[in-house]
Amino acid sequence: MKRKLEPLLRGGLALLLCLVTILLAANIQAGQPRRQQQDPTSRMLLSDADILYDADGVSRFDGTDNQPTDQNEDTSQDQPPEERDDDLVSTPDQPDDDPSEAPSDSAGRTNIGDLLDITGPGGGSGGQTPSREPGKEDGGSQVGDPDRYFETSIINGDVVDYENYTFTIRHLKPLLQVRGITVLVNGQEYSFRANASSLLVRLEEGSNTIVVRVSYYDGTQNILASRSYTVRYSPVGQTVIVAYRKQDNTPLSQIHTTAEGSLSFVAYGLRDGRQLRASVRLNGKTIQSATSAFTAALQFGENVLEVSVNDRTGSASETFYICYQGDGFKITTSFCSTVIDNDTKQPQHISEELPLYLDNEEFRFRFYVNQETGREEITQVRYADKLVKTGADGWYTVQVDTRHPQYLVLRYVDADGVRQSYKWTVRFHRNPGNTPPDKYPTISATIEVGSEILGLEDGIVLKSPDVITIVDARSWNNEQLYLNDYVVSVNGRVIASPCSQSGATFGYNTYLTQEGANTITITATDKDGYTATRSWTVYYEKGDVTVTVSVEATTVGLGYLIPPTQVTVPGGTDVMSIVLDLLEKNGYTHTGGSDYLASIAKPGINNGYHIDPELMDLIITDGMDAFGAGRDPKPGSMDSLGEFDYYRWSGWMFSYNGRYPGYSMSACKPQDGAVIRLRYTLALGKDIGGFSAALGSGYGQTSGNYYKEW
Repeated sequence: MKRKLEPLLRGGLALLLCLVTILLAANIQAGQPRRQQQDPTSRMLLSDADILYDADGVSRFDGTDNQPTDQNEDTSQDQPPEERDDDLVSTPDQPDDDPSEAPSDSAGRTNIGDLLDITGPGGGSGGQTPSREPGKEDGGSQVGDPDRYFETSIINGDVVDYENYTFTIRHLKPLLQVRGITVLVNGQEYSFRANASSLLVRLEEGSNTIVVRVSYYDGTQNILASRSYTVRYSPVGQTVIVAYRKQDNTPLSQIHTTAEGSLSFVAYGLRDGRQLRASVRLNGKTIQSATSAFTAALQFGENVLEVSVNDRTGSASETFYICYQGDGFKITTSFCSTVIDNDTKQPQHISEELPLYLDNEEFRFRFYVNQETGREEITQVRYADKLVKTGADGWYTVQVDTRHPQYLVLRYVDADGVRQSYKWTVRFHRNPGNTPPDKYPTISATIEVGSEILGLEDGIVLKSPDVITIVDARSWNNEQLYLNDYVVSVNGRVIASPCSQSGATFGYNTYLTQEGANTITITATDKDGYTATRSWTVYYEKGDVTVTVSVEATTVGLGYLIPPTQVTVPGGTDVMSIVLDLLEKNGYTHTGGSDYLASIAKPGINNGYHIDPELMDLIITDGMDAFGAGRDPKPGSMDSLGEFDYYRWSGWMFSYNGRYPGYSMSACKPQDGAVIRLRYTLALGKDIGGFSAALGSGYGQTSGNYYKEW
């Protein structure tokens, strides 16, 4: 019997010991302060003991385990008295409610929206608190600003060639307790010890948005300071695409939907820290830009944006898918930024200019309709007054008139059910570099050197920087080209307009802007958009030039006022200065403006004048006798010879190397050896071989010079 009771007694004793242990544990727990339950989604840590990851455990990136945190680390001395866990996520004025009832903004972030987020551009500066003063901006504080809480070693806009990115952080307010550090890289969150000073994150190829957030406690409230940076990662030897929205530096890879119909962004390639030019296509169409900044007109619904880089050192491409979700009735196009809505009312006689830059004559386009009431629709599209229908893919295709502008007309029904129309004037421009060799225009160019007119050739050496280049060009099928068909430049500087014209040839003041080599470039584009470009290298050697100058009044029988005289002047001196100086040295005075000579004066200058009767007959027959002087013309004064003397169309003209250039003496800067003749005319040049067809049909009854020079 005793043996049977012994096991029961032992079991009862063990049970009693368990009950005593439980009671003791309960008493011990009851004596500790209550600890609020931490939201498992929060990464804002209370102390170093709660750390999930820090920069010391860099093995996270190479697949090894993190080093364990020192479990014996004592952080109690840093805890403020009577601190509660829920203070971490409360604003300064928030009551101490149960934090478990507060809503969570997103995964890995609890009540972040209730904290004091301070954001701004990076560049190594720290986070700031919001201003308490009306109108004061949150960001942009400079070094020494009392609102700055921390600074980092991150350089905003930096380009690096390594994936694992380490930076340091320094806190600027030692009296504040650091609660925790969180870093977001393109939305991916990393958490670090409160006392961490060196932080490691992983970058993606291309643009990376890095947001550094630090939680502080000042003894009464929690403060969250934040700072945003952009860092670009380009691996060594690889070409990567950098593409981000211009207004906020958001990478295009993070933009999936937008309510804006226009997207302004920056796109380029990076290779070994060097920026490469990018090509961009939106929905199959090239977006033109002379820089890395682009603007895209999005269509409603999904848009395919392709960014590519092709360089001799490497190539890369990336495709972004962006959905444009518009509100209300709108019609947008694939070819311009115009948005047609219910308020669009285009007058019938008005059209929008639409310059088209295409590789060939084929123009493919599309309209996108965002409906509001369901009644909106496109009823008709016409180009050059011909109906155009869509293909199976919803796109329209027309052959553009390359020579003449044509109307593109859209007819549609708006949200009110009213039939409307919109019109564009389409002008074709062929993209440069798309001219077949057999379609190149031919370009001829001459310059005046010494007493000769020479073809423009490489290697010509000139002593005056002011060069008049005469341009003549024809299309591939021998059509004459004119003023609007040329672009002339010197060392990349475009000459706005010609300074002279003789028939179908045009003279451009191609001033040589530097000593030594200069490049003159001429581009000619014919009426079909076919283009050719030629360049010449000429050399300017600074020095003196010697020219021959004469002043002649043979038309009124006075012969030479100044016989042919050699004059030496610095290269680049204009003809006006040369002539006026010579006149003054020979005792003559003069009147006129900065670019023309009105009269030459000297006591008795007209003494002995005589006009050939045959010349007077020609002037009268030609209708050049506007004042009716007839056969008895006289000067206004015997001491002055100039414009309007004798006949209505009299005055001074100059020839350069035997040709009347059609530009002013102040615009002409002669080369060494040039021959300059200042001549008096009674018939606007017809009596001295200076007729110009450019003056038009009102230039007398005949269309040329008289049969000889007087």
